[in-house]
Amino acid sequence: MTTFSHLLSNLSSYNSCREEFRQRCNRTVKRVIRAVSHGVVVICLEHEQAFRWTTTQSIACARTLLAHVYAAYGCNSLESLLNMNDGRFGLLQRVLNEVLPKLTKSTWKLNPAASHVFRRCLLATQQPLLSDCLPMFLPPTFLFVDDFEVDNRLSGLSCLRPPRHAALQPD
Repeated sequence: MTTFSHLLSNLSSYNSCREEFRQRCNRTVKRVIRAVSHGVVVICLEHEQAFRWTTTQSIACARTLLAHVYAAYGCNSLESLLNMNDGRFGLLQRVLNEVLPKLTKSTWKLNPAASHVFRRCLLATQQPLLSDCLPMFLPPTFLFVDDFEVDNRLSGLSCLRPPRHAALQPD
């Protein structure tokens, strides 16, 4: 995480390039940031709060690194970051493509960090992107709900609830 943080910080400093190189610099910087950002977001979400696999140092580093990602994308929250759509392959879909293989029927309990990242992404996703990604979200959610452990069931049910800020629209 420290390496990613230094990389993003250094890439952001290329905004001070001379004018003639600024456009070329910006395109290259954006490509590099897009290439690494989904992995960075996964790592940061895995370490965003206290779990058995985190330390206070990893939590602090994850927060710093996520702030660099927000700055690189020009946003200020996970919700705005994941719901950005540049018309091509979005960040949310790349994050899910990395996490979903770890959330199969036989492997999801072996990957609690992946389960956490999945839940955070699901709860941060808003319409219309949520509808587009629903086929990716439902199978792991149903695995959580169908588990024999109460905590996993409750976690799955929280994934099925609409977010608190979403107002129900009358028909």
